[in-house]
Amino acid sequence: MHPVRAVTYGLLGGCLLGAGVLAACSVPFPRHTVPVPAAEAGAEVLDPVGTYDLTMSSDIMVAEGTMEIRGRPGRYVGTVAIGSFGGRIVSVEPGAGQLVGEVDSETGRLVFRLTADGAYLSGNWVLGQLRGTIVAERSRGRVGYSVGASGGPVSTGRSVRPPHSDQDPS
Repeated sequence: MHPVRAVTYGLLGGCLLGAGVLAACSVPFPRHTVPVPAAEAGAEVLDPVGTYDLTMSSDIMVAEGTMEIRGRPGRYVGTVAIGSFGGRIVSVEPGAGQLVGEVDSETGRLVFRLTADGAYLSGNWVLGQLRGTIVAERSRGRVGYSVGASGGPVSTGRSVRPPHSDQDPS
């Protein structure tokens, strides 16, 4: 059996431990920043500061957790915690209606690209050869955020929100 399939089937057989799947299958991601298109004249740049409820999914897992972004323009940092996966946000590049971020973890560099989608931010993530979708809903943060605030957690189980896969951060 192919090693990746063996790991995948073994992890699925054990139960979906969320981002634990990421730790078993990932390879380091090159350390570079994914460019964010320049904001259009007059377009409002998203203020990313706040705490978000996250749902990340791939072909083999769905996991929920949190993301916290703090700082000021040009110096955003924070944390991501999803199941057994955790990491330090080292880069956040907000743009008009979108943001791109990078997370350093023990398993490599995770890159995500999110676009404002009503009350949510949605998009894709990449970690090594793994990729999937991500949906973020603000649970706490600054007043006046241009996407909106939910005021509470997304859910305690599997998310009912559909993943969005129309953007590829690679």
